[in-house]
Amino acid sequence: MKKMSSNYKNFEQYFLKSFPEANQQKKKMISFGKQIVHEAKSRNIALAPQLKLHLHLGYNMEHSKTYLFYQFLFDAYNLSFVSIPFETTEEDFLQRVFPGIKSNSSIVAATTSTPTKKHAYQVLKKEGERSVLDETSRIVEAIVFLCKIDGKFYGFAYDGEAAINYLQDQQNFHFNSKVVLMYGFGPAARETLATLGQKMRAESAHCTVYVIEIDSSLEKYTKEIQKIFPDNFKIDFSLSSSSNIKLLKKAAIIMNFTGLGKKEDSTPINQEEMVKLVAYYQKDAAKFKGKLPLFWDANYRTNNPKRLWETLFMHDARNFFELLGQDTYINRNVISGLGMALYNELLGFQEMTGIRLPQDKNKLLSTRVYQSYEKYVLQLLDYVQQGKTMPSKIRNLFIKKFKATLIK
Repeated sequence: MKKMSSNYKNFEQYFLKSFPEANQQKKKMISFGKQIVHEAKSRNIALAPQLKLHLHLGYNMEHSKTYLFYQFLFDAYNLSFVSIPFETTEEDFLQRVFPGIKSNSSIVAATTSTPTKKHAYQVLKKEGERSVLDETSRIVEAIVFLCKIDGKFYGFAYDGEAAINYLQDQQNFHFNSKVVLMYGFGPAARETLATLGQKMRAESAHCTVYVIEIDSSLEKYTKEIQKIFPDNFKIDFSLSSSSNIKLLKKAAIIMNFTGLGKKEDSTPINQEEMVKLVAYYQKDAAKFKGKLPLFWDANYRTNNPKRLWETLFMHDARNFFELLGQDTYINRNVISGLGMALYNELLGFQEMTGIRLPQDKNKLLSTRVYQSYEKYVLQLLDYVQQGKTMPSKIRNLFIKKFKATLIK
């Protein structure tokens, strides 16, 4: 994006003029516009008329840095786009935010978080022919990303596609014929399950998934998915029990979607189970050589200052490999949700801008492109942890290196 002076007052006047004059919710739209300006100003995000806006909606957005991930991509392509975190609630999204997005031409896209995923799906569904929903969002009844193109809304449930393609493309983990153990069954888990089912169907492949969840009402989603993929996709839905060691022993990949460990120092796998799992693999080390499980956590950041980028689930997984004397497995078999988050943003970037990022054969994205992007984000997060801002000179160097990966 070209450098432009941050004239918030001019932007606010321009932005509010873009609402239809006959809009009956004028007061709400004015407050919506003023909040956008406030959110941008509080983060020193430059605004100017004619900018296209991407909003990142959610609770507790004061610590969110994902808008910087998007802004890096916009600037690398020299686009007049800007990404802004926006604090909202479920009711506010329905009453003020979505009507504002719908009626203002400056806003071209929005990323939702867990509180607004379900409501985003509901409002887009009500739009009827004015909206297009992807298959996964229709199955799980949630939307991660929405954008406006030629007067239509497009809604996507990307979490599953992002998680699975990241694991395949960047970690070389393939789900065919594997046993998958999923803890938790919130929107991201349901999106992953639905995407996995679609993938097995497309490839005429198969896998077995065990889902462990404490909320039995969520079982309806597994039944809906099972109807679509009955022949080659086995799903076993279980309520959480005192011990899941039998399932842990079967699993090729153990996926944590619970959110445990993000806000508090906890994990869905208790210590007794981890001790038993270590003993199980120690008993016949030769048999399991090269076949140790992969531990994947949908979270990548915690509120624990001692382990800001490592949840307890990941910490225990690291100990698992250390106790087995298999330290070399840690970097490739203990994986956070950062890759899923970055794939999400790269997918969203493509939809809102119409720009297609380079791809490798049989991969969703080019490994060179992804790794360059990831290096920037990891360096940025390191500055964040130190309470510092990345110097523009270093950021510009990352942009230069990223641009080099875009050349075939």
